[in-house]
Amino acid sequence: MNIMERSRMLWMCVLALVLAAALIDCASLLSGSDQQVYISSEPAGAAVKIFDISGMQVWSSETPAAVTLDRGAGFFSGARYRVEITKKGYATEVLYIRSTLNGGWYLVGNFFIGGLIGYLIIDPLTGAMWNLTPKQLSTSLSKETAWKQPAQKESLTIVLKQDLDETFFTQLTPKRIN
Repeated sequence: MNIMERSRMLWMCVLALVLAAALIDCASLLSGSDQQVYISSEPAGAAVKIFDISGMQVWSSETPAAVTLDRGAGFFSGARYRVEITKKGYATEVLYIRSTLNGGWYLVGNFFIGGLIGYLIIDPLTGAMWNLTPKQLSTSLSKETAWKQPAQKESLTIVLKQDLDETFFTQLTPKRIN
């Protein structure tokens, strides 16, 4: 190879690197378009269902679990999710995951590497401009008992003693029936 060919090869490599940097900017490259969220409950083994902003179920499993969710929900739109955690004998818990601006890689990274293409096209399209928060969902499910439910006028609720919380018995007062 002569000097002319080496020079041309070097310029082609530099041009390829510049094009790659313009097309793959900081947030998309370093954060990606999805994010892992960890979900746990006490007690473990609760059913988890995750719904997107349109109400469509996107994932289900049991706690503890790790799920990978999309950061974005469209061009310049961050994703939002509703998480329902249920277990028989316990009250259903509803939690939310929302997106916040990925200030580090999207704002600062594109300033140095991605430029306008990163700010206005690549990161908004891939969803990499967003972070999902919280990154960990943890909840303690509360025991569901019939005595905690509001009583209706002229109604009778029958429950098994084993299904009642121990604190219920401390609230009882003995009555004498003649």
